[in-house]
Amino acid sequence: MKDKTKPNFPLTRIKRIMLDNEEIGKISPGTPVIVCKAMEMFLADIIKDCYSTAKKNKSSRITKENVQDTVSEKEHLGFLNLKNIE
Repeated sequence: MKDKTKPNFPLTRIKRIMLDNEEIGKISPGTPVIVCKAMEMFLADIIKDCYSTAKKNKSSRITKENVQDTVSEKEHLGFLNLKNIE
């Protein structure tokens, strides 16, 4: 059973990516944890929507086309540019 309190993404890598942005100064220790949780929730939402799209298309697996269809259908995902995905 997966421990719900353990982050699914490496917190040190999240912090390093954040610090690579010159506009960001110091980061409090809890910030990468919050960003990690937000990433988990965002991905869970996208996966749920992609699964629904796959089911509509009578598919048992999520394909690249399902992801592209989901992103184009959902207005709040418009910032994702998937045109160059092969």
